[in-house]
Amino acid sequence: FGDLFDAFFGAGAGTGTRRGRPPAGSDLRYDLRLTFAEAISGADKEIEFSAMASCDTCTGSGAEPGTTPVTCPQCSGTGEVRQVRSTMLGQMVNVTACGRCRGLGRIVESPCKTCRGDGRVERKRALRVAVPAGIDEGHQIRLSGEGEAGPRGGPPGNLYVVTHVEPHPQLKRQETELYFELDVSITQASLGARVSVPTPDGEEWVEVRPGTQPGTEIRLRGKGVPHLRRSGARGDLHVLVDVRVPSRLSSRQRELLEELAVESGELAEDRDDGADGSATNGSGPAPRSGRRRKSGIRDRLKDAIS
Repeated sequence: FGDLFDAFFGAGAGTGTRRGRPPAGSDLRYDLRLTFAEAISGADKEIEFSAMASCDTCTGSGAEPGTTPVTCPQCSGTGEVRQVRSTMLGQMVNVTACGRCRGLGRIVESPCKTCRGDGRVERKRALRVAVPAGIDEGHQIRLSGEGEAGPRGGPPGNLYVVTHVEPHPQLKRQETELYFELDVSITQASLGARVSVPTPDGEEWVEVRPGTQPGTEIRLRGKGVPHLRRSGARGDLHVLVDVRVPSRLSSRQRELLEELAVESGELAEDRDDGADGSATNGSGPAPRSGRRRKSGIRDRLKDAIS
């Protein structure tokens, strides 16, 4: 049964590691904060962090200079020991890591005084990270081999840079698309206007056409976020128009709006505005004030309402 077990699973089956080789170093994580502009356009950032690095004194071997690790006499350098026991079904082989060399297959008889035989020391490191244009919140940038060094010459782990992007005060992002809520006045929506909106490339003028309704979308193509995997491609900027209705009106503004309502047929010209609630005498329309109506109602609205 022992030979059959080895044939199917190998001598080190079930251990999860390869004996006789130094283990790999741990992976590291670094949280990198970016401005909105850096995430959109890309950036070259320098980061600093502390990690276990290879010892310069022993070059990572863990042995004092002038000495070398020796082969473990208990496992003969394999890093594992085999225990055979008899059962009702026959002989069973149990393979475990060697306790004397801790599965490394070598023993350091004269440990390095700098790293105390580990082959690593903690060191402050600095790296430059190329942040691609279009990176988003929570994305990971993997730097292979930039993690912690493995003990006694083991391979290094990886460094994972996790990005955190500051939100823009006006623009909202959804993947490669940007959204901006534009408030316009009643006169701007009615008469049309030329207004400035923010974009990743700076302020840009857009045309609000006469008669624009609330919820109208003005799309600026190619003014969104660059695609990470499509070179030269960018999303769009969606300008969502909302008409701002004034909550307070001066008497002059109210008068102009009432004239506009009469002009458009939304308000009867002969309605009674009396405070006592009495009806008209039925002999005809109530007399209007002596103020003469100016001819340019659109111009008057534009001057009076903000």
